[in-house]
Order: sequence, then structure tokens, then C-alpha cells
Amino acid sequence: MSTNSPKLFSFKKTIKYFTIFLFICVLYGHFIERNWIEVTHHKLKAPLKKTLKIMHLTDLHIDEFGVREEKVLSIMDIEKPDLILISGDSIQNTKSYVGLKELLLKLKAPLGVWSVRGNWENRIKNSNEIKLYQETGAQLLINENRQLIDNVWLIGLDIGNRKPGIKDAQRGVPSNTFKIGLFHAPAFFEKNYKNFDLVLAGHSHGGQIRIPFLIDLVLDLKKGVGVFIEGWFQKENSKMYVSRGVGTSTLPIRFLCRPEVAIIQLEPL
Repeated sequence: MSTNSPKLFSFKKTIKYFTIFLFICVLYGHFIERNWIEVTHHKLKAPLKKTLKIMHLTDLHIDEFGVREEKVLSIMDIEKPDLILISGDSIQNTKSYVGLKELLLKLKAPLGVWSVRGNWENRIKNSNEIKLYQETGAQLLINENRQLIDNVWLIGLDIGNRKPGIKDAQRGVPSNTFKIGLFHAPAFFEKNYKNFDLVLAGHSHGGQIRIPFLIDLVLDLKKGVGVFIEGWFQKENSKMYVSRGVGTSTLPIRFLCRPEVAIIQLEPL
């Protein structure tokens, strides 16, 4: 008669089950969550004469025009924004400009489609970049500003440069106006918030792969984020929204961090 008690713990079985679980998580993150875009809605009071509805896109990381881009267009058709703002990292590689062009041609809003560069655009140069935007009807702001309506001005910064041209970007903007800042890396907000009433940024992907109690995997690889990981932040009278973005970088996976399209509605005081 054996006196050996059954094993309560098997290292080999634990590794086996963990591997299966990890494999399932990877499949889910790649095929489901990566394409499961969440539309978030936000309302703010602003000194406007009428409501202004903004669709904020960031970190598209377009490889080629596909499922996510089609979903972005569907969201646009449903939400009918007055204005579409894109805060950088729209491309994934040199070929991505073809996919980006296809999307930009289809994005439409009464007050236009406006974009700034992210770190990917500054790393992967394209000599036809300006021409591409011109051909699509979208506007690329490189340390520039434009008046949108009445007392609302858009200030677009290329903060991929070591010294962002904040002075150039603000030149000609009246002081008593509502200023929307559009730039990629949210950490820039820390010391420059006084220049804007509202800022829209991205870059962080919200962490992209969020492993509970451990790390936000992709976030750890990014500079220019600081404490501004996702959501709303405020310093004095200036507010910033950091979106989780639409695409992925480093790994084509999202886990517990769905892609996002933010709809921000500015309403009269």
C-alpha cells in the first residue's frame, strides 16, 4: 500500500497552463481588442457662440488601409464632427503614406481635417509629405496656427524637434481667444500649459499592453509621456486630453487597453 500523497503542485503543468493562457491572451489582443475601437464622449464649456464637435484621432500607425481605418470612417459618419484633429504618429513605415493618403481622402468635416507630426513622421521622412496633405485636402500644421471660427484658434506643434517652435506657432494669435493646442507628446504640456486653453495629445497609447500589477509594456518604451498616460489633465485653467489612440506600435497587440476615438464637444458657456 502506497503512502505517497498526491502532488498538489506540478511545475510542468503550471508552465503548460500558463503558456496556453498567454497564447489565448495574445490571440485576443491581436485579433479582437486591437480592432475593438472605443468611442469616448466628452463635453466642455468654452467661450463659443455655438457648439463645436471635435473628433480626435491619434497614433493611427497605419500600415495599410484596413479594418481599423474603415471603423474610423464609420465613427465619423455616425458622429458627424465639425472638426477632425489628428495628433501625430499617423504612419508605421515609408509605405504607410499610401494607406494614410487613402484615409485622409475619405475623412471629411466642415471645418477641415488638421494634423501634426509625431515621432514616427520625424523619424521616417517623406519628401512628398506636404504634397500628400495638399492632395487630400487635409492640413498639416508645422509650428503654425489657423483661425477655425470666431475666437477659436488651432495651434499645431511639431514637437519631434528638440526645440519646438512655440513662438512661431503662436505668432499672430490674439491673446483673448480660445486656443486649442494640437501636439503629439503630452509631457510638453507640463511647462507649456499656459499657452493653451485645450490640448489634444497622444503618444502613450494608454500603455497599449497593460499587465495588471506589473507594467504598461509599450508605455515603458516611450519618452515624452511622463504622468500623462491617458484621459483628462488640468493645470490652472488649461485642460489636456490624452487619447489611447487607434493603432499599435512595437507589438501588434492591445491588452486591457482598447483603441480609442475621442469625441470632444465644446459647448457655449
